[in-house]
Amino acid sequence: MKYTKQIFLSLFLIFLINGITAAQTRDYRVRGTLIDSVRNEAVEFATASVTPKGTTTPTKYALSDSKGKFEIIGVTAGDYTLKIEYMGYNTVEKEISVSAQRVIELGNIGMIERLNMLESVTVSALGNPIIVKKDTIEYNASSFKTTDNDMLEELLKKLPGIEISADGKITANGKEINKIMVDGKPFFLNDPQLATKNLPANIIEKVRVVERQSDQARFTGIDDGNEETVIDLSIRPGMMNGWFGNTTAGYGTEDRFQAAGMVGNFTQKSQISIIGNGNNTNNRAFSDLAGDMMRTMRGSMGGGRTTGGGGGGVRIGGTTLSFGGSGISTSWMGGVNANTELKGGKLKIGGNYFYGSNDNIAEGTRVRQNFLPDSSFFNRDTSRTQNVSENHRVALELEWTISDKTSIIFRPNVSIGTGRFEERRDFSTDGLNRTKINDGFSLSSGDNTSQSTGGEFLFRQRLGKPGRTFSVNMNYNYSNNDLDGRNISETNIYGNRPSVTQINQRFDLNNNSYSLSARASYTEPLGKNYFMELAYRYRYSSSSSEKEAFNYNEITNRWDIYDSTYSNSFNNIFISQQAEINIRKNEDKYSYVIGFNVQPSSTESTGGVNNISRDVVNYSPSAQFDYRFSDASNMRVRYRGNTRQPSINQLQPVPDNSNPLYIPLGNPDLMPEFEHSMWVEFRDTKRETFRSLNVSLGGNYTMDKIVNKTWYDDGGVQYSEPVNESGVYSMYANMMYSTPIKKSKFYASSNTRTSFNNGINYSNGLRNRTQSLSLTEFVRLSYRGDKIETGIGGRASYSYAWYTIEQTTKPGTWTNSVNMYANWTLPKGFNLVTDFDYKYYIGFGEGYNEPSAVWNAEISKLMIKNAATLRLKVYDILNQSKNMWRTTTDNYIEDVQNNTLQQYFMLSFTFRFGKFGSGRGDSGRPQQFRGSGFGRSHMGAF
Repeated sequence: MKYTKQIFLSLFLIFLINGITAAQTRDYRVRGTLIDSVRNEAVEFATASVTPKGTTTPTKYALSDSKGKFEIIGVTAGDYTLKIEYMGYNTVEKEISVSAQRVIELGNIGMIERLNMLESVTVSALGNPIIVKKDTIEYNASSFKTTDNDMLEELLKKLPGIEISADGKITANGKEINKIMVDGKPFFLNDPQLATKNLPANIIEKVRVVERQSDQARFTGIDDGNEETVIDLSIRPGMMNGWFGNTTAGYGTEDRFQAAGMVGNFTQKSQISIIGNGNNTNNRAFSDLAGDMMRTMRGSMGGGRTTGGGGGGVRIGGTTLSFGGSGISTSWMGGVNANTELKGGKLKIGGNYFYGSNDNIAEGTRVRQNFLPDSSFFNRDTSRTQNVSENHRVALELEWTISDKTSIIFRPNVSIGTGRFEERRDFSTDGLNRTKINDGFSLSSGDNTSQSTGGEFLFRQRLGKPGRTFSVNMNYNYSNNDLDGRNISETNIYGNRPSVTQINQRFDLNNNSYSLSARASYTEPLGKNYFMELAYRYRYSSSSSEKEAFNYNEITNRWDIYDSTYSNSFNNIFISQQAEINIRKNEDKYSYVIGFNVQPSSTESTGGVNNISRDVVNYSPSAQFDYRFSDASNMRVRYRGNTRQPSINQLQPVPDNSNPLYIPLGNPDLMPEFEHSMWVEFRDTKRETFRSLNVSLGGNYTMDKIVNKTWYDDGGVQYSEPVNESGVYSMYANMMYSTPIKKSKFYASSNTRTSFNNGINYSNGLRNRTQSLSLTEFVRLSYRGDKIETGIGGRASYSYAWYTIEQTTKPGTWTNSVNMYANWTLPKGFNLVTDFDYKYYIGFGEGYNEPSAVWNAEISKLMIKNAATLRLKVYDILNQSKNMWRTTTDNYIEDVQNNTLQQYFMLSFTFRFGKFGSGRGDSGRPQQFRGSGFGRSHMGAF
């Protein structure tokens, strides 16, 4: 009995303890909604955690969803500190007690953006660098550390999936970016470099890469095939009231200098930006439209194929490797961009003006090994080229919502440019056994003027019944390009039939083109979420080329001998039409559009040996499919067909002698190309870990593809003529993956790309089918701490090609690189930044497998109450920077080396200024901006 009582007592105590424990571990929940205190918007993907009183380690946490809601599950009874953390916002802490109430409802919790603190935010649980949505990849700029002096370009280079080439070209997951917007408003029309090289990185809150349909397609809801990829920047809300800006001036060794400035005023309804930039450090801060038009004119004559022209680009059946800039450039630019909203946002007006000048001097050498079906030979030349250009551009944008049913958009632009060039080239051609085939020199110079204008007009009308609309989109373009130049050359031909050819010629060349197109669309609802679109598109384009050449007259000492062989007048008219019908189905989870179109086109060419007139009709289905697995996971499929006309330079049948070793010929019998293209994309974000995945697959097949047919004469002179070919196609795949490593401050990302091309080309007149494979893998591991951000990455690229002409087959090649960077915030306002890039090669010719290492570093110091920065930068510490590239194609390998920017030291001073409206939690009084005093917690000092 005694022991029985003890047993029952023990059992009672056990049940009592279990009951108390069970009561303490009930499924208590803590709920709340996070709201931005100023914008009254939900704060998504913030971290909410609970820490028991007397401890420092959180026991439970949760993430807020797209509506700002969070719910922490499995909290035991007791007293806690609730902590809300999100980069860019002040940490919120609340004392809460969990006892009898099963669900603790906290309601709305206001969050205040962190503006005027010098300390960096430390998120103890999770960060939020990337969010993948339906048609958008969104980057939180605060997750990527930048310095006081960094421009937007430096921020973009840190974002997974975004790459910026040496010439400023931006690609996002393989798609080119031609437009950058600020809070949905255009920034200097279609010139991304004006934003990347002139907007300070530290004013940016978010970077969004958006797959955007045309204005007409967004209105009708049915894709018209004019999709584009743009970057849309969100300015930090604290910058949205008042003027702000910065100025930078620097001078260094080798007489290097830089000067830049930006002044802005951003509000919810208006924007104004004034920018200026000048330097001789190859940091051209704009797209050189005038220089491009001049190079187009020279290219149409076969000129400009020099070592100063750039890397040449990737070719079917081969690859191009390049690093370093082409020569030394001195550039100046300035501009103003403004946007405003009137009449309650119903009238939106924007516009900009831009001026830019560029002076580039390139000196270099080129060696090309040409492969023939039964032999090969070498071209060698040295050159010095100077290109000078100036450009003025004006653009406007007007969007007027006349009523709830009617709206119009008008976007005109005008550009005026001038330029001049001078080039000296010494050349020679040798056989495999060093047998001299030819040698000589050429001098060319010229002056260029160009004018262009274009615009878009869109009328949109809703017709009463929901889904019934009518819209018309019209586009116009006009360009006029004049080049007055001189050609002087001497070519010595050796061998069995030696000869000497001398040219002293002046020429006047004019290219003129204009086009007008319109697309009318009518949509009608068919019931049960079905819609039908009937559309018609018409395009008229006319292009002409006129050239008059005059040889030097030694009797009159003037260029007055008309040369009919190298003079011509040529005109081409191209008319294309497209009639289409599309059916759209909209559901909560998915939508699709299927359609069919007929595309008749006609070409009329006059001025050649024979006038040409032809008609072509193409038929093409079209389709798109969108499926939403969840708010953070979706798939998109697109297919479309498109026709492209030959250019006036491809049609022009008159040869040109501006380059003695390269004679381009036109082909008036060219047919328009017709391309079928299809791509599939899958995007997914895992909210719990912020793992992001973006996978895309695509391909295209081109009928009547225009390719160049080349051959050589006995003197080593190359001739090239465009011809139509069939059987040309390509396929590609791209995968971007990025993820934090658990709850640490480490972050990993990778980008995998592969492509396969099947092309047709000619080797000395013989038809050659080329198949090429390219594989690229890029990986990066980053650490983002409170005071230091560092990362290491690597890239490996493999390329291989197969040819039907076996003699031209070349081994596969590897291009590899390892790069590292570090950004370290030191005490007392010091900051240290360094980066290192090591490149090495496998499989290239002798002398081109040598590795190269470029190491840069800078140290800076905050001054004048953190409103200024003094910076010392060393470029190319090891003095190994090179400017060279190798182009490997179906019938030649070309190696080019140019002069380039090498080691220099520069001391610069940056001053930041401005007034801002009421910040987060202040009394509403305007604040004087004190440099990095705002936003350092958000993304480093400005």
